[in-house]
Amino acid sequence: MNAIELKVARTRKGFTQEYVASCLGISTVGYSKKERGESGFSPEQITAVARVLEMDQDQVNTIFFDGQLPKSNSSSGKLPSGDSPGVEAPCT
Repeated sequence: MNAIELKVARTRKGFTQEYVASCLGISTVGYSKKERGESGFSPEQITAVARVLEMDQDQVNTIFFDGQLPKSNSSSGKLPSGDSPGVEAPCT
């Protein structure tokens, strides 16, 4: 995981660690450890962070998977909108 890029993505949006942690339903300390790379994100948390920070697939690949995922066939590069059944929208 690229901890520096994750922090940059969060701060560019003007979000605090407290805000992102609340969107994930975890403590600020827990999120801080994840952002520093001291503990891992679950797949569901990766999806939630990507939605909150409005990341595209390339950003998710770079930050969470060190660019190791194959390129998508999707031309938009955007993640699903979150309006599908069972998918929560970003924290507001």
